[in-house]
Amino acid sequence: MEENNLILYFDGVCNLCSKLVQFVIRNDKRKRVRFSPLQDHPELADSPTVIVRQDDQLFYKSDAILKLLVALGGGWTVFRLGYILPKFLRDRVYDFIAFRRYGWFGKTDECMLPTPEIRDRFLEREIS
Repeated sequence: MEENNLILYFDGVCNLCSKLVQFVIRNDKRKRVRFSPLQDHPELADSPTVIVRQDDQLFYKSDAILKLLVALGGGWTVFRLGYILPKFLRDRVYDFIAFRRYGWFGKTDECMLPTPEIRDRFLEREIS
């Protein structure tokens, strides 16, 4: 399995999503996760705030968050227990927060720009 095999697609103007990216950068000691704003991917534009791609599989909503947390390794693997809860309940909580994220956390006018130290963790924007 490839070392950097997870991609986190996130809403680049969402402050909560940007905080999630910063959290992952701080806690991903193996640097397995790479990042790309949803705004760079028109085919994903109508997606629910975050998507995780592992190899050729996409994970949405609560599955994406759980996959991401478990991938961080260490103590974060305790979040495997989240899969015990039925998906429809997990996704309801996810949707509740996602629907209110701009009101609670705000949004910016443009996507976050990575610093030079973490630039290699961000996918280059594909221009068609």
